[in-house]
Amino acid sequence: MTQGHQDDQTPARNSRTVGIYLSYATAFVAYASVMTIELLAERLTARHLGSSIYTWTSIIGIVLFGLAVGNYVGGRLADRFRPHATLAILFILASAACLLVPWLNNAAGEWSALWYLTWPQRIAAHVTLTFALPAIVLGTIGPVIAKMALDYGRQTGRTVGSVYAWSGIGSLAGTYVSGFFLIERMGASTIIYLVAIVLAGMAILFAARHWFAYVWGVVTIMAMTIGIGPWTWTKSFAAELGLREHEETKVLFDRTSLYSRVRVETVPGRPSQRVLKLDKLAHSYYDTAKPDQLLYGYERVYAAVTDHVAGERDGINVLILGGGGYTHPRHILRRRPNSRVDVVEIDPVVTEAAQTALGLQPDARMKIVHMDARQYLVELVRRKEGGEDVPEFDFIFLDALHDYNVPFHLTTRECQRLCRDLLSRDGVYMINLIDILDVGDFLGALLNTTRQTFDFTACFYASDEGDEFDSNVRNTFVVAAGNHDLFLERMGGSELADQVSPLLLPKALLAPVLERARGRILTDDYAPVEYLLARVVQRAGEDAFLDFYNRGNRQLEAGLFEEAADSLERAIDGRPDFFPAHMDLGRARAQQRRFQEAAAAFRSAASLAPEMPEPVFNLGWVFMQSRDYGSAAEMFQASIAIDRSFTMGHNSLGMALAELGRFQESVAAFESALAIDPDYADAKNNLDRVQSLLDAAH
Repeated sequence: MTQGHQDDQTPARNSRTVGIYLSYATAFVAYASVMTIELLAERLTARHLGSSIYTWTSIIGIVLFGLAVGNYVGGRLADRFRPHATLAILFILASAACLLVPWLNNAAGEWSALWYLTWPQRIAAHVTLTFALPAIVLGTIGPVIAKMALDYGRQTGRTVGSVYAWSGIGSLAGTYVSGFFLIERMGASTIIYLVAIVLAGMAILFAARHWFAYVWGVVTIMAMTIGIGPWTWTKSFAAELGLREHEETKVLFDRTSLYSRVRVETVPGRPSQRVLKLDKLAHSYYDTAKPDQLLYGYERVYAAVTDHVAGERDGINVLILGGGGYTHPRHILRRRPNSRVDVVEIDPVVTEAAQTALGLQPDARMKIVHMDARQYLVELVRRKEGGEDVPEFDFIFLDALHDYNVPFHLTTRECQRLCRDLLSRDGVYMINLIDILDVGDFLGALLNTTRQTFDFTACFYASDEGDEFDSNVRNTFVVAAGNHDLFLERMGGSELADQVSPLLLPKALLAPVLERARGRILTDDYAPVEYLLARVVQRAGEDAFLDFYNRGNRQLEAGLFEEAADSLERAIDGRPDFFPAHMDLGRARAQQRRFQEAAAAFRSAASLAPEMPEPVFNLGWVFMQSRDYGSAAEMFQASIAIDRSFTMGHNSLGMALAELGRFQESVAAFESALAIDPDYADAKNNLDRVQSLLDAAH
């Protein structure tokens, strides 16, 4: 009897053992997924928001909030429903929430309502909209797993402790596998779909006898195919669904590294120009037809100061912190062929992109080091102090401050002192940054810091060619420093120097910036760069409609009329009274032969600028294209009423009247155009054509 009783208990004991280990494995997978999502959150949001302390604070906070809410809800569910069925449903919901992440991320990034929040508020709102749902749903799974484990186990404390332990091990695994392996090799979007598929697989495990779990598994695989498939149809379909960005340019390189998403694209309308983008920022431009051309304003400032200080020397020793597209180091080597240039670029994928798509070739004169710039400075100073033969640098350029993504440890007094220790006696240190002069919190603090480190400090604003300085808009600034007066006000004698010398900001203009900085110094212990740039980012957010407007213009030039119209409509959402966006939207819709929408856009433009003849004139051409010549003539007459010297209005009125058979009036309209501009070729040709018709009729 005893032996038989033991045999009867064996299957039950085995079942409990399997159930316990299934609980542990489920906890492992669920919490590995949580941490993978948390790491991916930074990579996915960076393409819209960059990476900062605000980003990580929001991500950690939202994940913890989601887990807290999910744990509460999951505890209620665990008490009311059977664990296996509940887990199957929860895993499907978690999988669905993960599939929504790419769409939510893109939608939040382009939602104009968020542009008017402060920078911390915008980041927090974006992260909440994108990641709160998956965090909450994944949080509900934990209590249900614990309930399932307790149903199988006998010792409450030991069972719950083991579930927590496996949850922690899963969190560690998700963190390390994603951070050290998956993100670099697969990219954030691919991993998010893989997590969704894994979660769908867990749903199948707990609902193996139910068809809906298998259907959902197929759905996740199809979604991944559409979301990341390399085929043209998947790219266009995913873009329409909001799962991908619209490809308005030819992409020559696209990889997600440990640090950012690295892309190289052609510039619309300029096939020889290529742009390197790191996450959301256009970091470097390179023209394959003009490889020596410096397309960024700050690069021209760097080059002009170098020419001024180095004179005619054909060889200088240079350290560049931040490689990017390697445009600047290549310019130095072409300009001064006997130079030695050390480039420190933290991301080897950026170097690979430059070699693959930006024409970077191996050069014995250029030493490329892949490590953090601050670590490299520390290593060089340590070696120098240890008696090693470390060459001094004539120039140190810091080019690693990406837009609002500022590595704070490269801006501090301690970092600048390392640079000073590596400079030659007549050496020059230069750094570029983003700020608004009338705000100037970051610029002022950096200038204060530089003045503490170096005896001489100057500041340029780095304009693109033709741009006039406006102290109330975002600009790139270049701070130049050295241990003696560089006499930068004496720059001149070359085309480049003549362009750059007016960009040197006078001390009187910088004085209010330094006063507002109130003596703030950036140190390793205190360098709140995100806080110092918060007002600049806020103002840039309010002007974000310009990004959509500029994108729409590029798409118009490239013939992508539907995409252009979408971008221009987004610009109008952000700034309804922005006249140029309405005009270009009308052009895009007219190119699509969607005449009613084109007419509506031009009417909106006309209401915003009633003193301008162009909107009414364009409305007339919409009627011409739709062959409503009577309405077209009325619009052309209206444009002339606004501006009697508007020759295109007179000429187009003549064309509309000719189409209506009113030839005598048509001749009068062409003659009016020629009276204003006797060399107007179109009016001459049209007049000759109509006059010929009249002569033939007689």
